[in-house]
Amino acid sequence: MISSRIQNEIIVAVGDVIVGKIVERIKKCKFFSILVDETTDISTIEQMTVCIRYVDTSCWIIREDFVGFVEMNSTTGLALKNSILDKLKDIGLSINNLRGQGYDGGANMSGKNNGAKALIQNDQPLAFYTHCFSHSLNLCLSKACNVPSIKNMLGIVSCVATFFSASAKRADKLKSIIEAGTTSNSEQSKKMKLKKLCETWWVERHDALITFKSLYLYLVHALEDLQNDTNPETSCKATLYLNSIMKSDFLVSLEVTVTGFSYTLQLSISLQSKQQDFSKALSDIMVIRCALEELRENADVSFKKFFKDIVECAAKVDVEMSMPRICGRQTHRVNIHVTDPETYFKISVYLPFLDYIIRALHT
Repeated sequence: MISSRIQNEIIVAVGDVIVGKIVERIKKCKFFSILVDETTDISTIEQMTVCIRYVDTSCWIIREDFVGFVEMNSTTGLALKNSILDKLKDIGLSINNLRGQGYDGGANMSGKNNGAKALIQNDQPLAFYTHCFSHSLNLCLSKACNVPSIKNMLGIVSCVATFFSASAKRADKLKSIIEAGTTSNSEQSKKMKLKKLCETWWVERHDALITFKSLYLYLVHALEDLQNDTNPETSCKATLYLNSIMKSDFLVSLEVTVTGFSYTLQLSISLQSKQQDFSKALSDIMVIRCALEELRENADVSFKKFFKDIVECAAKVDVEMSMPRICGRQTHRVNIHVTDPETYFKISVYLPFLDYIIRALHT
């Protein structure tokens, strides 16, 4: 048996060899960029992830290679700058050949005076800083999801996903209902369980919402069955969640968000591609922005189609589309004096959601 100490030494030695090979390729290319982000591991230790982006001259492809973690005792701009430069020195790379910096938009990273990028540019003015496009898109979508009914819908989806994943019995109940419902259909459902909403990786959040919508009818049937469960906690939560997902504003918010995310999903994936470059990223963003602007310009027509699909879905679970109660003295609710649900939800949910995304993509 090999002791854990020897195993750790072997892992470190292998890691050093791999990093050495990466550095050899980088030196052949000469110029490189750094990609850095901070994270906290499972033991709550703050650490910095360092990756190098460069062109591999042996095959002329762009590479993004991980070169190590750096434990951080401080996350100020100066501490980050010193740690980054120390890491580059340790692996044998010179700041003189640094041509790019890619971070998130945190003040300690991107601050124009005391951020890590500014302090590094004091030493190497050619190290151009680019705010991570994927982070920017995440911030854009996060702001759009601050529409009250959409924010509530996301919270409910997260709770329902946790409810089923926390119990094997509940998960099996949902799976059995999905299997029973798809055997009679020509179109088989590939999704057998819900996905949790990832707080940071928005590609996963896109997929989680699309999965929730595709399984919506099965979820209603599963929660109806679980209302009669012998476990009081299960029956109580099933009743609460069933009432929540069968409300008009939930159905509208789910449809609107999934529709918007269907436009941004491929953009989110492409922005994280290793082969992505500045001009291609701007081009991809322009395409999606134009598509969303077209939806906004034809809001009456586009939302009418969405609302028709929502009404059909609601009818399958015996939900009648209706507006929430209007309260004249309420200041935290969307009080729009209209007579039909379609107009109400178009003004209170659909248009604000599109406006948030389009405005953010412009900036």
